[in-house]
Amino acid sequence: MPSPANPMSTILGRSFEMERARSDAALFARVRDPVVIIGETGTGKGLLARAIHALAHAPSAPFRTVSGPELNEGLYQSQLFGHLKGAFTGADAARKGEFAAAAGGTLLVDELHLTPRGIQGAFLRAIQERECLPVGSAVTQPVTCRFIFTAQRPLDELVESERMLPDLRYRLGDFVIALPPLRERRGDIPALAARALHMCRERDLTACGDAPTDFAPGALVTLLLATWQGNVRDLESAVARASLNAANRHASVIEQADLPTRLAGPVRPLPPELRQVAVRWYFNTDRPPFTRSEVAAALGVSPGTIDNDRRALANGATDLAPGEPLPA
Repeated sequence: MPSPANPMSTILGRSFEMERARSDAALFARVRDPVVIIGETGTGKGLLARAIHALAHAPSAPFRTVSGPELNEGLYQSQLFGHLKGAFTGADAARKGEFAAAAGGTLLVDELHLTPRGIQGAFLRAIQERECLPVGSAVTQPVTCRFIFTAQRPLDELVESERMLPDLRYRLGDFVIALPPLRERRGDIPALAARALHMCRERDLTACGDAPTDFAPGALVTLLLATWQGNVRDLESAVARASLNAANRHASVIEQADLPTRLAGPVRPLPPELRQVAVRWYFNTDRPPFTRSEVAAALGVSPGTIDNDRRALANGATDLAPGEPLPA
């Protein structure tokens, strides 16, 4: 049986796209069909793949990962199917392939868009026939692993650019999960940054001083406005650097100056839709908030505006007035 803890709790996000991704992942975990997770680099494709695996399998079930671009066109049969001793020059011992190593669990094939088409054909046959032939053997072996593929571009685009076999695309097309880039779900940044900060403390990246536990409003504004070309992974890297800087000062709070200089400074006033995110974060949580004057100063508005926003949020408002266009 899968772990009693909810694996989807690791997939943070309040946006419609993230809610749909979690819902689809939970649904797809109930069947054996292969799944494709599409998203830019750093959007959390591997994390979602592990959540699907955890929902579908017992904790002891294997989870294996292969990088599509690293599969060798001359050796992929041995890498994936395995080989017998003496099957070819240098085969001094039998080798279990990735399909067998992942038996009863999950095989994550990373970067499908960079996987050679000939090797894509091997995955297609394994999915359809549910068996493979180890090199040097005359007896096929069953393929019992679940396949999860990741790609950075939509499947139709990959077919059009001849980076994907059409037959494989048709076989995978109905079990696709799309993860949005971080710039399209900025409302999730505070929670993601807080988790990244917790991860820093867990990994003891702040050994040179006391671990910071929070973000000053000015720092949060900078995080909300950054472009995040590397998405969640990029955010986590920035928080790790800022955590180390703050710890070196023996500070419990990350200030804007602790963040990497590559991040743009805060823009005041903050666009209303992001101001709402910040107000909700600082005043609708259990932890002691910063004062409304401190938050207002960082957001470039008056304390009275903060009070209005808090009343609107308390009354169930989900959006404030439209703001200026956000950075691309």
